[in-house]
Amino acid sequence: MDGVGTSIVGRPRRLSADRRARPTYTLIWEEPEIIARYSPDLIIGMKTYLEPAAERLSQIAPVIALDWTTSWRDGVATVGQAAFVDEAAAAAIARTDALISDTAASLNGLGGKTIMIGSMYGDQLYVQGDASAPGVLLRELGLDYRGYNAEQMTALSMEQAEVLAPADILLSLASDQEATTRLENFAVFQNLPAVKARAYAPVELLLSNAFVDNFGPLSAPYALPQLAEVLTGLAAGQGKQLP
Repeated sequence: MDGVGTSIVGRPRRLSADRRARPTYTLIWEEPEIIARYSPDLIIGMKTYLEPAAERLSQIAPVIALDWTTSWRDGVATVGQAAFVDEAAAAAIARTDALISDTAASLNGLGGKTIMIGSMYGDQLYVQGDASAPGVLLRELGLDYRGYNAEQMTALSMEQAEVLAPADILLSLASDQEATTRLENFAVFQNLPAVKARAYAPVELLLSNAFVDNFGPLSAPYALPQLAEVLTGLAAGQGKQLP
């Protein structure tokens, strides 16, 4: 919303002083009156969270519920139309597309190295698929991204970490530091080709959020240079050294 010139009001998530800790959230369907306090003109959020309180929220302001499969471009365009700032939304999309194009040119395909994304959260190993937002972005950057399957994401056990063996470059979205450390200490993971070649990196929480869940006009100027720096280092074997 900030990226298309409108103002955001709302209740932020609660972050621990320890940046490695998982953030906690106020569930909108439990406390919709919090939204009412801000007297919004429009309520925008993910369908998963809005639907349980849809009737009460719609009494406060018009509601736009986005799906997790909504691309960032479609999301920005939808918000722009709803907020009557279509031209600003189109301009924001164009600026972001230009940043993607410039970043792709700087990466120059990374020598055709194959990239995969596998992350531990809780007791599950989540491997990104072909339809995942970060996978789509990596391909737009001209990179050889390999999804686990055609889905957005698949939950596996840590013992199945060998599915990441095809990766020349391996990223882990380290939003759960404890689980990430457990994965990094797992022998099967340590013996993956990308890990042994120091072409593995855990992506810290801020970049992970900007790259995966919140990519768009506002986050792109931060996320793309940071992501390019990480990937360039991994392609040169400058990733994290594990035992």
